[in-house]
Amino acid sequence: MTMIRMLAATVSAALISLATPAAAQTVEQLQGSMEVFFAGGSGVTIRNSLGKAGSAGHWHMVRRVTGATSTERCFTRLETPTVLEQTNSRPVGYYGINWAQVRDVRWSGDRHVHLQADHMASGESSVLSFASRDDAEMLHAVFLYLAEECGGM
Repeated sequence: MTMIRMLAATVSAALISLATPAAAQTVEQLQGSMEVFFAGGSGVTIRNSLGKAGSAGHWHMVRRVTGATSTERCFTRLETPTVLEQTNSRPVGYYGINWAQVRDVRWSGDRHVHLQADHMASGESSVLSFASRDDAEMLHAVFLYLAEECGGM
């Protein structure tokens, strides 16, 4: 089996795993499936911002997600080494999600999933944009499950 076929099979298995109802999997299984999903060139970006453009204190950044690591149960580190846009910000190469601190997960019905966490300032937002509506819907369900199982929400 060529490397490309092996990678495609791994990504396909991760997508099938993520598509399985979240309640049928453990937190650790879902975190592992997300690692494979994000490693497969998933086309995901994350936008973090505070305030409206032009307002005092406004900042924003858009970064490409190239991987994910579960450093511990209920904590996922998204690797974001590529900065696509930035204003008044100094992005680091990762975005950490402590699922116990996530207070709101919303899917906008298209390709975007919105996260709100305890550490975020009033008016701060975090939006993940996926390559497809199906990916967004699937990860929305996974994010909800992780937040609920880890003590958030």
